[in-house]
Amino acid sequence: MSSEIPVLRFANGWAKDNSLPSVGDSVVCVFMGSGVGSGYCLGSFYRSGDSVPGNSDQFGVYFDDGSSFLYDRSKKSFVIVGDLEVSGEIKQGDSS
Repeated sequence: MSSEIPVLRFANGWAKDNSLPSVGDSVVCVFMGSGVGSGYCLGSFYRSGDSVPGNSDQFGVYFDDGSSFLYDRSKKSFVIVGDLEVSGEIKQGDSS
């Protein structure tokens, strides 16, 4: 336990993410030696016994309500489980 410390992010430049660890998640932190308030949260990790969703060909985000979106590189496809709302035009690429 510590006071609030910065969390390393996946992206924080031209693209940003907002996937902070949830209360109760296991995380790895590093502290600078000047107290528990002086450090960084490096991120969360899977504990033994946790099932890892998907497979090694998939990159995805999985939610506790069963919704998910993933990219499967072996199939070159995106899969979305849940409702989808699109703002903007959906364009069909060149099929050649």
